[in-house]
Amino acid sequence: MPFAITKSSFFEEIGATPTLFRPITVANTHYNRDFSHQLMQVVSSTEVLMSDTPKTTAQIEETVREALRQVVDPEIGMDVITLGLIRDIQVEEDSVHIIMILTTPFCPYGPQIMEQVRRTAGEASGLKSTIEMGLEIWDPSMMEEGAMDDWGLF
Repeated sequence: MPFAITKSSFFEEIGATPTLFRPITVANTHYNRDFSHQLMQVVSSTEVLMSDTPKTTAQIEETVREALRQVVDPEIGMDVITLGLIRDIQVEEDSVHIIMILTTPFCPYGPQIMEQVRRTAGEASGLKSTIEMGLEIWDPSMMEEGAMDDWGLF
């Protein structure tokens, strides 16, 4: 029977909270691949939170922006930063607020992408995160420089 571990049960198991957790190296484990993969996700998430935690608003914004490069629009296959979907990142004392748009207002993956952006921003910053749907209409000119070439548009 495969062993499943959740982030909260992992921290309870070792008697720590995510903000106090220090990344560990796992060597010579006898766990199955699924457990190792889940453990590495927990370690990766906490490394983002714990390693050189940014202090300034600009550092937090840059950390969040880089983390959001992992959030990919599944229909297009490009990340939300490259596509220009993240319109603003506002860092407050205890929260991060993101304004984003979608490539189309009726994007079938819209809710999933927005939730993934919210979670990723929260994990990367270590702060409460909120997301707001912007009112701009997306067009390819909003993409990062050179991204249209990679996409094969122009």
